[in-house]
Parts: sequence; C-alpha cells; structure tokens
Amino acid sequence: IPASAIGIIFCTSIYVFFVFLEKYVMEIDQMQSMLDSWNINNEYIILLLFLMIFANSVFEEVYWRGYIFNKLEKIVTPTKVLIISSLFYASYHLITTINLFSIWYGLIFTIIIFGVGYFWGFMRKKYNSIFFSVISHLLADLGIMLIYVRYFSH
Repeated sequence: IPASAIGIIFCTSIYVFFVFLEKYVMEIDQMQSMLDSWNINNEYIILLLFLMIFANSVFEEVYWRGYIFNKLEKIVTPTKVLIISSLFYASYHLITTINLFSIWYGLIFTIIIFGVGYFWGFMRKKYNSIFFSVISHLLADLGIMLIYVRYFSH
C-alpha cells in the first residue's frame, strides 16, 4: 500500500473521528483557551499550517524514525528499537494530548500515537527509509490541521 494511501486513511480517520465525536472528546472553549495561552492564533495561520503539516512531519520523522531509530539499532534488538522509539515518540505527545483534552483522552490518544509510531517504525525498518513515514505523517498532520481550521480558526 502506498504511503499516500495510508496517509489519506489517517487524515480521513482523524477528521471524521473528531467531527463525529466532538461533543464527547473536545471542549472547544477550553481548548481555545489553551491554544491562546500557547499564543497559537490566526495571526500567522498560513505559517502555522505550513509548520504543522510540512515541517513538523519531516522533522519528527527525521528525528524519531531517523536519528533515534539509528542510535537504538546499534544497541538493542529490532523489536526493542520499534518499542522504545515508539514509546519515546508517544510520550513526547503525552503532554500536549493531556493538556488539550482530559487526562483519560490524552492517555487514549497517546496509546494510539504509540501504535502509529510503531507502524511508522515498522515501515521504516521494512523499507530502510523514512520516506513512507514522512508522507504518511504529513497527511495525518493535515487531518489534525483540518480540525484546527474547522474549530479554531475564526
């Protein structure tokens, strides 16, 4: 399956999930307040969207499935590389998910992020390249930014 197809599935799933479950998962006013406190607003929305969709995807993949993956491959087994790099990748997102949602949703989303990180690590190992994970991650971040635009860009 091409990276773009997987990415489109991630993008669509993220968008549909939040649109259909917004009443249960998101507290829009609280989330807007949190984003405001982080100084994330629409003043530079094009820059924000570019950074979050393109730069974030590339930099995270270069770091997690590139640098960290390569370092771990030298000291642990392939299975442990996938688990450890995915744990660190997920924990890196934990603070954001807990702050934007609740502790329970944050933990659930972090477990999902672990699974996605594991999948991207698996594909990195399979193809010996971060290309798949970069493209897929880019499209997943597009889904997240579509949610941002829908609910938080006034």
